[in-house]
Amino acid sequence: MRRTRVQPSQPANDVWRTAVEYFRLIGHGLHLTNNQLGFVRDMVAPDVVFNSEYGPEAIMQHWCFMDWFGDVNVELKWEATDGESLVGSQLPA
Repeated sequence: MRRTRVQPSQPANDVWRTAVEYFRLIGHGLHLTNNQLGFVRDMVAPDVVFNSEYGPEAIMQHWCFMDWFGDVNVELKWEATDGESLVGSQLPA
């Protein structure tokens, strides 16, 4: 079973809402739906680094790769540091 855990009491800002929407659409794997592809392409700049590769295609490739391993739990949590950061963790099922 894959799950997305979102705390409703988290800070309400654009970064958090964008991350929540990302995990809502993709938290159960990438199924190449128009909603998923459009969201990732709209929200990820071409120069964003993800696992030493660039752009939205790197993220989509990662999710396709993760489907090979079956069930993955995806957890999203707000982590306050010196600035603001968002941490998305993939945990073994």
